Amino acid sequence: TLDTTPPAVGPPVLDPASDSGAADRLTRDSTPTYTGTAEPDTTVELLVDGSVYGSTTALGGRWSITVSAPLGDGAHTVTARAADATGNVSESAPVALTIDTTPPTVAVSRAPAQPATVLGGDASPRLVFAVTTTEVVGGLDPAAVRVVGTAGGSVLTIAGGGTAFTVTVGGITRPGSVSVVVDAAAGADAAANPTTAAPPGEAVAVESLTTSVLAVGPARLRSGDEVTATLAVGSTATAQVAGTVTFTLTGPGGTTTLSVAVTGGAAPAATFPNLPAGDY
Repeated sequence: TLDTTPPAVGPPVLDPASDSGAADRLTRDSTPTYTGTAEPDTTVELLVDGSVYGSTTALGGRWSITVSAPLGDGAHTVTARAADATGNVSESAPVALTIDTTPPTVAVSRAPAQPATVLGGDASPRLVFAVTTTEVVGGLDPAAVRVVGTAGGSVLTIAGGGTAFTVTVGGITRPGSVSVVVDAAAGADAAANPTTAAPPGEAVAVESLTTSVLAVGPARLRSGDEVTATLAVGSTATAQVAGTVTFTLTGPGGTTTLSVAVTGGAAPAATFPNLPAGDY
């Protein structure tokens, strides 16, 4: 019997388990598996860019081949070629494949309008940071975006999409520095490559403004009286002011210095006793 009819062979189909992203023939699997149909008992070869990457027999008219060597990143053309026992050969229609094994990298910086230094206060300042990725990602996991630095704070919102996001930080309670880090796998690209980790980016310095008002009394003294100096200390920081205040009294009796610790937010005071008459 003379057989000159080429065997039927359908186009290769990327196995869903190998299509790491959506069903779009874009994958981070560099050795994907293909399935398809062909005339029963024919020998099927899988070709990528014209080179053979595996062969099998179409048992019952179906076949499955895993690419035998890793494919490079980029676009590829995949076909199936079937040969029957008499040597008739046919090749399927081509299908496209894109390999992407490169994870998107992430960077953190201050948002363009965010000053490098801000003044803290009773109302916590809101700081805005820019997070950029080298590829489009589907979003950022809030649990993977963290605030670091010495001024405290927490992430309030994450906005944006694609390759550009903004992170707003609030809840800052004290002077210091604030920045943002992004943990690895906070997002993923279309091929399901997880994003890289981003170390702390540009920091914002949170400063406090300290004010003080000195009160001395009584205003008129007699020889042997005492005088008390009280310093009311305030700050734009929500944390209590701490430290040491040094009071110096200069007059007829010379110079006397007293140091008083500032604790618990109380106004420090120093008393100078037994003062001789004169101007101070």
